Amino acid sequence: MGTTAGTGSEVTPYSVITVDETNQKRSISDPQCFALAAFGDPRYTEGLSEKFTVSTALDALSHCIESYFNKLADPMTDLHALEGAKIINGVLSALPTGRLPDTQQRQALYLASIYAGLAIAKTGTCYCHSLGYFLSERHGIPHGVACAVYLPDFLERAVRCEPERADRFFRAVGTDLKTLCSMIGSRSKIEPVTLSDEEIAEQAVRSSGSKNFLNSPGTFDAEAATVVLKRLFTR
Repeated sequence: MGTTAGTGSEVTPYSVITVDETNQKRSISDPQCFALAAFGDPRYTEGLSEKFTVSTALDALSHCIESYFNKLADPMTDLHALEGAKIINGVLSALPTGRLPDTQQRQALYLASIYAGLAIAKTGTCYCHSLGYFLSERHGIPHGVACAVYLPDFLERAVRCEPERADRFFRAVGTDLKTLCSMIGSRSKIEPVTLSDEEIAEQAVRSSGSKNFLNSPGTFDAEAATVVLKRLFTR
């Protein structure tokens, strides 16, 4: 039963667990994690607050963007990712801050989360997800927002590394880099987080060599992660 319009778990082989000993989130993947049946009714999301409605929508948007620019992307995942991103951008751009979506908008967001799930079921995600984990673990930031914090940087990297593909993305979604990053930034504001050099080094190497890093646009490694983390979390 999908109770949020974000994870797309109804159609993916992924689960996320928290390791009690370390309080760290870990994702697992196996074909047996696919649901045998799911009740996909947007009415189940009507109890979500504005905070978690937006956060889960940002999670689905992250799935779409990270899938489209993923090195494992193919024409089918592109179709799902682009349609999902178009829907979510349309709803969040039109939804005033502090207001809950109406029934039609909730239906749209739920459909988009399924498109996003279908996309990452093949490609997985990129560094926005892996670098977002510690923000939830240590700072209590909702998962979707924790991922979206990195999306402007991710999109700028995608434009540099894959300009033609990025151009197709923005045309299909009906926006541009500046406008989309502005919308994401306004919806993913967090209390300031400051990291020491040691904490940055810890998080940079935590997922180094993972498929999330390897499948990101260009060459994304611990050094590149350090640059991103310093830009976002040093004052």
